[in-house]
Formats: sequence, structure tokens, C-alpha cells
Amino acid sequence: MPAEPAATPVAAAYRTLVRHDRQENVTEWRLWRSADRVTREWPRDHTAEVWQRDGATLFRTVIFHDERRGIEFEPADLQMTGATASWSQQTQLASPTLLRSLRAGKSGWQDGVPWREYTGEREGSRWRVRMRMDLMIPMLVEQTSGRQLTRIMLLEAYPLARAPWQPTPHDGYGILDFADLGDHERDPFVLRAQMRMGLAHGHAHE
Repeated sequence: MPAEPAATPVAAAYRTLVRHDRQENVTEWRLWRSADRVTREWPRDHTAEVWQRDGATLFRTVIFHDERRGIEFEPADLQMTGATASWSQQTQLASPTLLRSLRAGKSGWQDGVPWREYTGEREGSRWRVRMRMDLMIPMLVEQTSGRQLTRIMLLEAYPLARAPWQPTPHDGYGILDFADLGDHERDPFVLRAQMRMGLAHGHAHE
């Protein structure tokens, strides 16, 4: 399979709101996208994830800055854990497959940038997506499924070369291969990391 085309290099800040009944959870995070690398960082949690592609092959590394350690997933690991391995979804956040399944609606300009909205239902959820067409990143993603609303809102966006902030460096961190976690099952870091990633057997995760 040929590699998917490169997306416009960009840096963006987002806010995600998840509302279920009367409970709300709000997180803010940042995105950096270049030709073959996508980094997301959650400043409040001091965590990040890096997706890299080599041709059509994808790799994911989850970074825990407080511990100065990380876990790397190869393609077989991504398949085993059910992680999304579409490069387009990692770069655009709203996958092309999702957008194709929705109705293209109104379009216009906001603060000098072009946008287009997509709405519809998919797999039992109602969707509303507003894409910023010059950078091909979402300005808004709303998913309503039953009594839960998830809303992702763009706060700021810049060409990557003019980004006002950079990913937290993780040079020198100890990186474990996901396939080797079983050899470190008594390592407190591994236990905590598995819980935070929702990979610990027999435990619920948030």
C-alpha cells in the first residue's frame, strides 16, 4: 500500500469536553503535525504520544514526562491493542472515512479562514464536524451518542514554522517496547502506564 500524502505542517491547541448526564470533563491539549510525525501533548497530565510513519508503516510512542519514560508500539502491537492506525486520522483528527460518511453542508469563512461543515449519523452517533479547509484540521467535532456528548474545539492554529510552543523534549527517556512489557510486569511504572492507557487486565480505566 502506498504512503498517504503529507498534510500541511501545523501546530494547534484544542479543548475537549466530555459531558455525560450532568458530569463534565474538560481537557486541553496540543497537536504538532509534520510530514511524517504527529505529536499530541496533554500539559495537565504531563503525557504525550508520538505517531511516526516510515512509508506506510506506523509507530506510536506514549510518553510519560514525570517518569521520563515511554512505551513504543510497533504495527503488530497497534493491531493487538485496537489502536487506530490510520495516518489520515492521526493527521486530520476527523478521519476521511468519517467525513465521507457524513453530508457536506454549509461552508464559509471565519476570521479569514475557509471552513466546511459535515453532519449526519454513523454507527449510532450523531456527528457535526467543521473543518478548516486551508489546513485540513477540525475547528469543531461534536459526537452525540446516547446521553454522552463529546466536543473537540480548536483554540489556536499556526503554520508549524510559526508555532508559539514546542513539544516537551523526551531525549534520553527510557523507552520500552510494548512487546517486552511482560518482562517488566513488576515494574511500578509499567503497572501505572498500563492503567493509564487502559491496558491493564482485570482493571477498569477512566
